[in-house]
Amino acid sequence: MKAKAIISLSLCFALAFAFCGCLKPRKKGVPQSDTTAPATTAATTKPTTTKPVVTTSKPVTEPKNDDSEYRLDKYSHLSDYEKEVYDTILSALENGEETIEISGDEMNEQIFDKVFYYYLVVDHPEYFYVRPFSEGYSNGDEIVKADFCIKYIYSAEQIAAKQKKINTIVAALQKKLPKNATNYDKALLVYDYIIDNCEYAEEFENADNTAAQQSPVSTIEGCLLDKRAVCTGYSRAYKYILNKMGIKCSVISNPKHEWNILMLDDEYYYTDVTWSDTPQTRYKYFAVTTKQITEDHDLPEEELPDCTATKNNYNVKNGLT
Repeated sequence: MKAKAIISLSLCFALAFAFCGCLKPRKKGVPQSDTTAPATTAATTKPTTTKPVVTTSKPVTEPKNDDSEYRLDKYSHLSDYEKEVYDTILSALENGEETIEISGDEMNEQIFDKVFYYYLVVDHPEYFYVRPFSEGYSNGDEIVKADFCIKYIYSAEQIAAKQKKINTIVAALQKKLPKNATNYDKALLVYDYIIDNCEYAEEFENADNTAAQQSPVSTIEGCLLDKRAVCTGYSRAYKYILNKMGIKCSVISNPKHEWNILMLDDEYYYTDVTWSDTPQTRYKYFAVTTKQITEDHDLPEEELPDCTATKNNYNVKNGLT
């Protein structure tokens, strides 16, 4: 291939955070959601911010429950090639790099989008401060190279300050737990904390996708620091803190909504903190079964465990059923 034939395309595209435009339940307790789906917007310039390298704290307790039936990390559900992409992106983020070069005939923006938004930043919600975009290069109609670029929306100092505040919140919650706290106690404490301290950002119900995607409302920053979030902010903050407390937890999403799946005492449960954020539904979605969650949630088309356990359900635990 002649070098002269390679032209830089102007098809830069921004890959925006996976944003679910879900609504918390109305006052009557009937969950609502809109059909907002992730969209792409154009990016024309590379980021000029200083590369931030931030060391984030690791969980104080390693999760010990056996989740081999359904692994509660997104990485395990990727193909071998997608895992390579994941590892490459994660390494770049850990080192504060701004350009990620990924090779392979399979590579395209759809793969990057899937791995970054629906897998990596779910496993690592601490990267609330990055936004990626891509620059493609082609020879005629054939794309011969794609540089995936990272935009750091805050300086290293700002990131460190925000992470310190998040760490303080997690530490304060851990201090509230008694020495003999069970996983149920931990999961309920964090659930109550988020509901009591975060407000659903209803102004994003019908907002333009671009505006919503650029906002922290879909990240742990929105939920824990700004105290305003949409379902992705709620669910990822819940996962983030539970992981810090040694509880295995991930997220489940469909095009309209995102909630959590977690493991308590070697058993799987669904929990939806967002839809529990009303007085009428306060504990309706805490540690529920597949049968209960599918009454008003559409499960994604993927293999999921059949959650049948009830002993850690709030109503069962408190004799309210």
